[in-house]
Amino acid sequence: MLEKQAQKIESTEKADRKKILDAMNKGQTENAKIYAENVIRLKKEAISTRRYGLRMGALSSKIE
Repeated sequence: MLEKQAQKIESTEKADRKKILDAMNKGQTENAKIYAENVIRLKKEAISTRRYGLRMGALSSKIE
C-alpha cells in the first residue's frame, strides 16, 4: 500500500517537472520556483513513504 502511494507521489512529481519547463519557456519564473519547491517536497515525501513502508514490512516480519 505504501509503495503504491509512493508511486503516486512520484507521478505527481513528474507532472510538476513538466510544469517547471513549461513555466520557464513562458518566462514565468515565479511559477517555476513554486513548482520546483513542490518537486523537492514531493521527492522527499516519496522517499520517506518508501522508508516507512520498509520499516513496517520489517516490523511485520519480526512479529510473524
